[in-house]
Amino acid sequence: MKHSKRIWCVREVASPETLVENLIMHDWYLCTAFRIDEYYWLNDAESDSGDRKYSVVKRLDLHKFLQVESLNFRRCDFVRSLTFIVRTLAGEFDPIKPTSKIFLTIEQPSQHGRCQYCA
Repeated sequence: MKHSKRIWCVREVASPETLVENLIMHDWYLCTAFRIDEYYWLNDAESDSGDRKYSVVKRLDLHKFLQVESLNFRRCDFVRSLTFIVRTLAGEFDPIKPTSKIFLTIEQPSQHGRCQYCA
């Protein structure tokens, strides 16, 4: 994860299929994150260039997370992306021996307002 100091605005997603649509078919602000259960897909791109790089983290408590994986969804089709997300939600990529925890700031849209990445 390159941008651990970034503040993300999280959007709740109802299903893995909806998440795939969001990740592969749309460009988002750099501060965008998506959530299903305790897993978050955080936009980890360098710029608004169209890369769809996301770090996947698992929430441990309010601000503590474990990084699970990183992936560029620009290179993934719907089926491959859906398979990855379903396997992630099943815990297949969770670290067996958790490495260091990372501290992140995740906000709801009502808290987030506008930041340097979405202004």
